[in-house]
Amino acid sequence: MFSMCSMRSSQPGPLPPSAQDTREDRGGRDAKSAARGEETLLSIARHHPEVHAALATGTTLADQAPLVGRLLQGGVSREHIREALVGRPYPPPQQRTHSLSALVAARLQQLALLAAASDQARRSWMAPPQPTEANPQRLAMDVITPKPECPGQDGLCGRPVGAPGALCPRCAPEPA
Repeated sequence: MFSMCSMRSSQPGPLPPSAQDTREDRGGRDAKSAARGEETLLSIARHHPEVHAALATGTTLADQAPLVGRLLQGGVSREHIREALVGRPYPPPQQRTHSLSALVAARLQQLALLAAASDQARRSWMAPPQPTEANPQRLAMDVITPKPECPGQDGLCGRPVGAPGALCPRCAPEPA
């Protein structure tokens, strides 16, 4: 099994700081974020019995609610969170090497990493340069010029040739 403590210490950059890192602000924004995360997890648990046991028992709800709250605050939708938790089937209990709570925690952590990578990609994306008169090579690359086609086989050949009316090697008469 893996420990969620190690995961919390390396939160992705675009997500707000975890409640564990800002314990002195319990009554403020972090508490509201965790409450929103808890509400989301309980809503998912009510509609999906396969994760109900993991989210309604033990400390999983309390442990994962702050992360879900930060995901929501960072722009991840409830639907994406639900899809991350129940979009793929869980292994049957006899085949599990981790508890269902650990599997839920891992899927939420994967979603947090994907959200962080997506946010980073969005911030670093640059539009391609627009062609200008000062950059004629760019203009030349954007122009597609069709090549003339071989008129052999009663116009059905269609292979590209160097000049209009020229025949390709297959259609050209063989030298006698």
